[in-house]
Amino acid sequence: MIGFIRGKTIDWTEETVTIDCGGVGYELFCSSRCLDQILSLDDEVKLWVHTHVKEDAITLFGFFNKNSRELFLSLLKVNGVGPKLAQKILSGIDEMALSAAIESGNIAALTSIPKVGRKTAEQIVIALRGKVKFSEASTRSQAAPVSSLAKNHGHIYSALSNLGFSNIQINEAIGQLEDGVEVEAGIRQCLLSLNSLT
Repeated sequence: MIGFIRGKTIDWTEETVTIDCGGVGYELFCSSRCLDQILSLDDEVKLWVHTHVKEDAITLFGFFNKNSRELFLSLLKVNGVGPKLAQKILSGIDEMALSAAIESGNIAALTSIPKVGRKTAEQIVIALRGKVKFSEASTRSQAAPVSSLAKNHGHIYSALSNLGFSNIQINEAIGQLEDGVEVEAGIRQCLLSLNSLT
C-alpha cells in the first residue's frame, strides 16, 4: 500500500501527473485543484495516495493534502459515486466548502458542481452528513495556527462564500465566533447562525 509519494513533477495532462520518485515515474490521477497546486511549485511535491484496485487495473489517485484524500474515500462510500466522479467533485469545490455543503444539506451547492445531479447530491448528503471528519494531523497542516486568527477566518469566509452567502451575512456570522476557533468548527457555527436567520 502506498501512503504518499514525494518527488519531482516530470509530466502532466489535464487529469494526471507523473512524479519521479527515486528514478521511478508514478502516474497519478488528480483533481484540477490538486494539479494547479502541484504545478505552482518549482521544488519537489508530496502527494498523498489512494490505490484503487479493480479486476483489470490498478490506478493511483493523488491528493495535495490528507483532507482531500479523506473526502475522496468518503465519497466512494456513496451509492453511484465512483473514483472518477469523486475526483470531479473535488475539482469543482474545495474540501472545506464541500464539507460545509454536506453538513448543511446544501443541495444547490452540490448540484452546481459539474456532473453532479440532484439525485447524486441528495445521496451524498444522506450518506455523509455528520460523518465527514478530517484527521487531526491534516487539519493542523492545512489550517493556520490558533494565534493566526485572521487566516482561519479567511478559510471560513471562503467556504461560506462558495455556499452563496453574502458578504454582510458572512461578516456578521464570523463576528460571533470565539477567539481561536478551528476552521471546521467555525464553519459549522457560522452555518447554524446563518440558518437561524433564514
